[in-house]
Amino acid sequence: MPDIIVDDEEAKAIFASNAKIPVRDRSGRLIGWITPSITADELQEIERRRTSAEPWHTTEEVLEHLRSLEEQGL
Repeated sequence: MPDIIVDDEEAKAIFASNAKIPVRDRSGRLIGWITPSITADELQEIERRRTSAEPWHTTEEVLEHLRSLEEQGL
């Protein structure tokens, strides 16, 4: 399979993204997706957090806390 070379601006956009990026031809037809890579350091940090005994909160708990702060005017 041949390599596809992107220009510097395209490379910057790809590296700056943290989400899947659609790749399209000039007519707008979807060719595929570029998925950001996770570095070994990021994987290690994910595993550390996953196995940590530190407390964690659900998204709903965090949102509830933020709402309570707003109600308090903070």
